[in-house]
Amino acid sequence: MLFELTDPSTILGYITQEASDATHIPINLPVVSTANDKAVEGLGAGLKDDGTVLISLGTYITSMMVGRESKSDTTSYWTNPGAQKGSFYMRAMG
Repeated sequence: MLFELTDPSTILGYITQEASDATHIPINLPVVSTANDKAVEGLGAGLKDDGTVLISLGTYITSMMVGRESKSDTTSYWTNPGAQKGSFYMRAMG
């Protein structure tokens, strides 16, 4: 089953009574879409404009900067969706 892709921070629905009974999560709490691990890493590290860069030293070593648009014709980096609606990160090839 594939889900429809949505922008980060989109409200997808709300916790139902049945879900609340099973999980103890409060009823009517919004269920919000999020982003991939690298996008959330960039957001948490303060990557917010094209004047900052993030060096990620995890399982995959890369650098990231904020981009203005998604690009697919590059050879030394690729575009990664950001964690905020309409944002993009440019990730260097590791």
